[in-house]
Amino acid sequence: MCENGAADPGVRMSYIGDLPIIAICRVVPVVLFDNRVFLTEQARRHVEEAHPDTFLAYLPMLSDLVSHPTYVGLYEKKEFALQLVTPVVLRGEHALVAIDLHTMRDPSMRNTISSFYSLDAPSFESRVKSGRLRPIPYLSVDKFL
Repeated sequence: MCENGAADPGVRMSYIGDLPIIAICRVVPVVLFDNRVFLTEQARRHVEEAHPDTFLAYLPMLSDLVSHPTYVGLYEKKEFALQLVTPVVLRGEHALVAIDLHTMRDPSMRNTISSFYSLDAPSFESRVKSGRLRPIPYLSVDKFL
């Protein structure tokens, strides 16, 4: 991945899923031209090495974690980055997926996962209490019936 987020022909990427743009934009002030999210081989290796237990547990559900997050927040250390968080009930933790956003209207730009890992309950609660993570208000189907 080039520094500006443009796809380098030599970098392998896997399509993971689509961001729920409308729901996310109700919570955080971002403009997205593409809802697709990719995982680079470099990011995949990073998670596999830095968070091996999380990697094995979350990789099979990564598409759902991206497409149906429960909480969203902007990542304050990067200019255009999101944190998506979803409870993983069977593991008693919350999955965090960090996504670098590419907001320019450029076909070579990609939204890419930079990492994913688990948040323990105190970390999750602290981020919600401080407003760094906010619940995503999905529309319920009965509003249209």
